[in-house]
Amino acid sequence: MLRGVISLFLLLVAACDDRVCGMGTVRYGDECVLVDPFDKEPPVITVDPPRYTRQVGIVRLTSNKPAKIYYTIDGQSPTTDSAHEDEQVVIPGVPDNAELRFFAIDLNGNRSPEQLITWIIDRDGPGAPLDFALSFNSPTRTVQFTPPPDPRPGGVVVARVEGPLASPPISGKAYDVGDVLSPGVTIVAKYGPEVTTLTQFAESLAASPGLVRYAAWAFDDLLNYGPPAGDYALVPIPTQMATIHVDAAAGTVNVTSPASHTMISGTTSFSATTGLLTVDLTMRNDTTRVLYGPKMVLTNTLPLPNGVASFNDDTTTDGTATGQPVRFFGGAILPGTTQAAAWKFKGANATTTMDLTLEIKNGPVLTAPVWDYSSVTGGSIMDAEYPTVRKTVYTGPGSTGPETITGEMSEIGAAPTGQGGGSMTTQGGFTPDGRLILGNRTSGTISSFDVQTGARLITTELRPQKAFVPRVVLDRSGSAVYALVADGHPYNIYQNGGGSTRSELVRLDATTLTVTGRLDIGNTRTRNIDISPDSRWLIVSTGITSLGVLVIDLSTFTIKTTIKPDFKPQAALFAPAIEGQPSVVVVGESAAIYRLDGTLVRQDPVAGVTGKVVGAALGPNNKLWVAREDELVTNDLGTGVSTIIPVLTGWSVAIYGNEIYAYGSYEYPPPNPPPPPAPQIQMGQNIKRIDDTGAVLKSYFGWYSLDSHWVGRSPF
Repeated sequence: MLRGVISLFLLLVAACDDRVCGMGTVRYGDECVLVDPFDKEPPVITVDPPRYTRQVGIVRLTSNKPAKIYYTIDGQSPTTDSAHEDEQVVIPGVPDNAELRFFAIDLNGNRSPEQLITWIIDRDGPGAPLDFALSFNSPTRTVQFTPPPDPRPGGVVVARVEGPLASPPISGKAYDVGDVLSPGVTIVAKYGPEVTTLTQFAESLAASPGLVRYAAWAFDDLLNYGPPAGDYALVPIPTQMATIHVDAAAGTVNVTSPASHTMISGTTSFSATTGLLTVDLTMRNDTTRVLYGPKMVLTNTLPLPNGVASFNDDTTTDGTATGQPVRFFGGAILPGTTQAAAWKFKGANATTTMDLTLEIKNGPVLTAPVWDYSSVTGGSIMDAEYPTVRKTVYTGPGSTGPETITGEMSEIGAAPTGQGGGSMTTQGGFTPDGRLILGNRTSGTISSFDVQTGARLITTELRPQKAFVPRVVLDRSGSAVYALVADGHPYNIYQNGGGSTRSELVRLDATTLTVTGRLDIGNTRTRNIDISPDSRWLIVSTGITSLGVLVIDLSTFTIKTTIKPDFKPQAALFAPAIEGQPSVVVVGESAAIYRLDGTLVRQDPVAGVTGKVVGAALGPNNKLWVAREDELVTNDLGTGVSTIIPVLTGWSVAIYGNEIYAYGSYEYPPPNPPPPPAPQIQMGQNIKRIDDTGAVLKSYFGWYSLDSHWVGRSPF
């Protein structure tokens, strides 16, 4: 029987010639092929790319059996006169908004129904991995995370970060363990869509003093990568002491006892004209993290035995630390890089030699926004701990006495300008790798600055003019940025009774300032935003009673719920958890505590009557600090007791750990002699560090403005 079937097949095919196909066959291209007279099924056409795609580009239509495929890409119904191909169609250059229509006819004349294909262009990745945390117990490093929800999950990649996080994963590209995103950033783990619950990755690797850091990105089935999650652990840096030998005659500086993780080099020169010995020193950071606030403390007792009595003047030192001279080396030094500074000594001569013992220190720095109408700078970087003698404060009638004053270490470059204003920064934050990210008051832009050089690195326009970016926050790892951008000019909105303005929450990658998500939040007065400690939630205080406080689920980047107090919500903060669930304190003329689902827990009045609320922060001892335009108030969240803090002017309050920063004022003398009728005592504004009672501990002077109501501090 089989032999008979084969014979029949050969007979039928052989019956074809160049002109006519034999019985039971049809011409298909240049061939005569058999057909099944009992086949009544129309052809099935598959389409590539699928409906969800990053871009259309080349389209392929493929039939499951011999058939002619007829198609159009302009939305018109195809006919047998339309473009067609046999079995497979390849259409190049198809636009993303094309409407593809097609049908197919097989060899038996079976015709498939006309189909319409339009594509959904998806270039948005999932949210950041949730519950991301790093624990470091040398040498074991353990990372945990939960993949974010996504309708088409692809997986998660985890990277070890041993250098600047210069580039996130490129969407559309697959990565494997061992791939390098940028120098020092290596993929160490990859998980597929089957992983849906809390997952741990661990590796054993010794760490040098500095920083251990990891980051992770989730991706979907199209390889769209979402925003990063990250965490880091500080590896203690031992005390850095060095001794240098200075030889004026030879012009040399020799390191006789080096520090373990900061290298010092230098030269020296003596001027017979001025009688000054200049010691030029360079500091190199050999740790694995940014050294914020780098400085050298001279531990020698002056005068030295060789007659070098002191520094030339107060412009060649940055002050004293517990009676010892301090020299700042800029706002930061990145790993493997250097900064230079000079000391000048008097009482020396051309043959002076001396041995100097130096302690190399680092620590947090502060910054605040600036309104510079000359567009020279975006603000100051100020040392958080060490006092300086470069500034003096007049303590005249009515003052409380001299204060400890800290000084400016460096300045950052100017921000973009617009709307007729100069360089006007608003709010932002520091990253672990030495960047400062700030919003802009006079344009709808956000910028990153190099704290070491002060240079503006990247600017991203979030909305064209006229627009502004009043509020910016970073997640706890400094990996993701969230910015409020609003239409119009802020003065019209806040001062001229302009009401509300169209507002948008924008999510960006902190490294590249690439936009990774946008959420329209309607018309608001953009009062403030805050991010939860676990980076899962974000709240927006709209400043409008009817709109309340928006609760944003960052895993889906959607509005989860709304909290609506019976007063105007001018500030909102995440508060300590209640029964294991996040809570929120909303501030206006009252302070109200809510569960995240909007359930009211308690509400108390806020003392004082002066000005609107421009900022709030939660401090030690369950105390809420509220800054109005002209006063500072505290509320005990346990008892509801509200207290006005005297002397301080309000305008801003920020709390980092147990350190409280607020705006204040100081007295300074007028020109001598003062031009009449100028007062004998004038008042200036500055930043003050205060204790839990409001007593001033330190005052900070730099180039900044109080009108953006924010004080920032580096993470370490």
